[in-house]
Amino acid sequence: MKIGSPLARDFARHYERSARGKHPQQNGRHERMHLTLKKEATKPACRNFLQQQARFDKFIEVFNNERPHEALNMKCPAEVYQPSPRPYTGLLERREWQPNCQRAIQLPTHHLPRKGV
Repeated sequence: MKIGSPLARDFARHYERSARGKHPQQNGRHERMHLTLKKEATKPACRNFLQQQARFDKFIEVFNNERPHEALNMKCPAEVYQPSPRPYTGLLERREWQPNCQRAIQLPTHHLPRKGV
């Protein structure tokens, strides 16, 4: 990928957007759900894995079916949930790449290595 090429510019824009989304301040609802989960399902910790799993299961049941959410006009998520009209097959479509494309592995840091695979 050459610096200044359209691909490099697109990558830079994508990286800029994805890097901004990695801060708790920008994911308030999601962070709030984790705080609620932590308070209600992990403090204090249970004595064993099975007890802890039962506690998580109870939290999910209450969170989705009994607890109203302000963001949902005081409805429970189960009341407003609609399944996707598209069936899930569990398989991804195979992609066909142009012969001149190079494969590369994206690193956990969201950077691409200088050389392809």
